[in-house]
Amino acid sequence: MAIRRVNITRDENIEDQERLSRHPNIRSYLRFPWGYTLFEFYDPIFDTLDTSNPKAKDAQRSSEETQARLAALMSEERKLLWPLYKGRPEHWQGNQLGLPLETGIYRVLDRKKIEWPWFGSSPGWESENKIVICGRAPASAPDSRVSLEGVFGEWVEWGTSGRELAAADPLVFHGDMFRTRCHFNLSCCDACIGLYLLLSKTRERTLLDAVGFFRPSESSFKFYEIGGTGVLTLESPFA
Repeated sequence: MAIRRVNITRDENIEDQERLSRHPNIRSYLRFPWGYTLFEFYDPIFDTLDTSNPKAKDAQRSSEETQARLAALMSEERKLLWPLYKGRPEHWQGNQLGLPLETGIYRVLDRKKIEWPWFGSSPGWESENKIVICGRAPASAPDSRVSLEGVFGEWVEWGTSGRELAAADPLVFHGDMFRTRCHFNLSCCDACIGLYLLLSKTRERTLLDAVGFFRPSESSFKFYEIGGTGVLTLESPFA
């Protein structure tokens, strides 16, 4: 099975939303009310390139036919995001974030930089439909905690109004840590990456340090520094 290639960008970077949503290479399309759109760009050639046989993969990728097809696909993808790439060199990708997960690579494409909180997850979490979302934010800033609850509420309202989120518990706090349990109608990953983006955008209000997505059985939560090499492990204080 091919690794999903999922892009997220601000709505203003998209040439035509209607064209994007109906494009034959778009397999998943999700628009967030906080001004971003997520879409999976797919072509059958990706299946042949995601083989577990390194020699076969190298031979396939090095063929002139494959190189021409990949160049055409890259060009088509850039056309869909023409406002983002207009005036930029061909080699410029606009990658502000790359999350290599087990089932897909999530890229945030933009000209604007975002200060990302530390990101945590359990192995294989993205295929689950019941997960725990937890993280760390300073308990000494009560206004920020209220803001964090508001941001989560915005995401829950979006998710439950569509088909993404079946139910979500209220945030529970213990010291600097917070937690909620969520139940999704389908696999949780796209919706959770949307939440990670929303939480990143609102860090000035929430003072969020870290957030992660874990299986309910986890009692130890590991987070990784985006753009760095730091690792943070937090033990669950929740019963």
